[in-house]
Amino acid sequence: MAPEVRLIGPENEPLGVVSLAEALRLWLPEMLGGDDPHADEHRRRRAVIDADEDLSAHEHRYLGRAQTALTEAFAADLGVAADALEPRMAAAATMTVFELLGRDLETADEALAALDRALVFIGGGIGALR
Repeated sequence: MAPEVRLIGPENEPLGVVSLAEALRLWLPEMLGGDDPHADEHRRRRAVIDADEDLSAHEHRYLGRAQTALTEAFAADLGVAADALEPRMAAAATMTVFELLGRDLETADEALAALDRALVFIGGGIGALR
């Protein structure tokens, strides 16, 4: 069974149920918007964080909290404990994608193509471990 997300609208009205991977696929294009007026600012911010050990450590702690939240969400969707292998691996793979989207990929098209490949990998990995 694939993880599912119940989508809600701005007034908390139900919009349907999709897989967690599809929910990410629906959300990330907005976040990555190809015409992002802040893209240059994001690149400068990324360079500052990468150049400062304290900022990098702070980011690492923040990403660790996000990975914990993803692990718990995957576990709930899969009906397993958060310390089970499947949700931890899915969360780790998802976080790696987020890190790559913020560092190594220049354009929104590159990021979305990488995201599509990663979501296939994550879904296949969960399926293979079951």
